[in-house]
Amino acid sequence: MCDEAVTFFSGGSAIHPPRHVHVFDKNSKLITRVNLETMEPMDIPTVERKILTLIRELQAEGRL
Repeated sequence: MCDEAVTFFSGGSAIHPPRHVHVFDKNSKLITRVNLETMEPMDIPTVERKILTLIRELQAEGRL
């Protein structure tokens, strides 16, 4: 999954709780939503560590 390009969209996360990001693959297919407070996937049992690392990097840069 992470070998493919991954795009993050935060649409809707500010409108309703929980704060989350939508994670899409390079074909614009939803992989999952990730809760930004718990860093847990919302739609699948587990998410690859690389995705969580990318989310944390974006948060540290103030881009998320």
